[in-house]
Amino acid sequence: MKVLVLAAGRSKRLHPVGDKNLLKFNGKPLIQWRIESLAKAGLTEFIIVGGEHNMLHLEKVFFETPYEIQLVEQENLDEGMAGAVKSAAEAIGTNPLLIVSGNDSVDQGLIHDIVDTVSKDDPEALFVGKKVDQYFPGGYIEEQNGYMTNIIEKPGEGNEPSDMINLVYHYYKQPELFVEVLQKTKSSSDDIYEVAVLESIKEGLKIKVLPYNGRWQAIKHPWHVIDTARFYHSLERAKGISSKAKIHRSATITGEVIIEEGVTVHPNAVIQGPAYIGKDSVVAVNAFIRDSYIGKNCVIGFGTEVARSYIGDNSWTHNNYIGDSIIGTNVSFGAGTKTGNLRLDEQEIQPGRLKLGLITGNDIRVGINTSFMPGIKVGNNCMLGAGIVVAEDIPDNSFVKYKTKLTIKENSKPINPRN
Repeated sequence: MKVLVLAAGRSKRLHPVGDKNLLKFNGKPLIQWRIESLAKAGLTEFIIVGGEHNMLHLEKVFFETPYEIQLVEQENLDEGMAGAVKSAAEAIGTNPLLIVSGNDSVDQGLIHDIVDTVSKDDPEALFVGKKVDQYFPGGYIEEQNGYMTNIIEKPGEGNEPSDMINLVYHYYKQPELFVEVLQKTKSSSDDIYEVAVLESIKEGLKIKVLPYNGRWQAIKHPWHVIDTARFYHSLERAKGISSKAKIHRSATITGEVIIEEGVTVHPNAVIQGPAYIGKDSVVAVNAFIRDSYIGKNCVIGFGTEVARSYIGDNSWTHNNYIGDSIIGTNVSFGAGTKTGNLRLDEQEIQPGRLKLGLITGNDIRVGINTSFMPGIKVGNNCMLGAGIVVAEDIPDNSFVKYKTKLTIKENSKPINPRN
């Protein structure tokens, strides 16, 4: 069975957070986690569909790999899944095919269940469905007697045809027949793939629905990055503290933590799990990290608190508060800079999120004593001056400063000496 991994999405809803396929969790890009989990179920032949924006990065991730991987560039990104499958048609051929999203993280058991069900039941096609209790912006499945009767992409909240969403784990015994239907399918929306699935059902394709009740984590919005970090941390919680890390005897480390080699933890620092500290990072004196995930070559500076946050590689803090935030790579905060994460009226910052701090892209410098209001986004390649209250989103490639004039005049009332 070949596996087609979808990795060409441009992650528009995530901006300014970068390509989700390349976001690192416990030091490994998400796309690498996906391939490794599939390989554990005995799948070793992969087609990865990327886009012009990330092909070089995908090549770097899989430059050296024990798996058979073929990279294909998607020609029409606006066609979504349909465009990915059509672009990979030649590589797919006529062998049985499993299509998976680079985005849907699930328990390892599901992948084994898919392989076992295909082997035992020999279905014409198989889709995975998961019941949800709130709206999710994805596809919804209707089924009868264990077989799909309908699939609708993003019906909108309140218009869901069922409570079962479509997880992108799609098996086709004869994928070339589905590709033929897909090539002929037209739609004015972004649901060409789903329309082709319905057309295939009309032509007699029986799609078995495999229910899934386990854990599932997608990345649709920036705050899902922290949820995904927690997911992958749970898979490796036993790693603990590397023997090549330097931990001062007065530091306090509790809970489930992963501290990689080369990390230095200075006196009186506190790390409360779940937490991940990447290779060669520094946790300075009196720093406090809790329920957070720090990349490699980072500095969590003196007196800095990082709570429920994700910080990318090569980022620096200096006596800061970083709460409920998603911070990119190569980001530096001047001393005294803080992120707000709770509105004064305690209303939601985003739907379902009472607490949400700063969301940034990569390559950012922030001056001293700058404050960010809750839920603010800062784009890539930005510089923000000192002493600013940032209350609106900052686009990519911005230089931000606050113009103020220092007024100096004679003090007509001399200060009295103290007794």
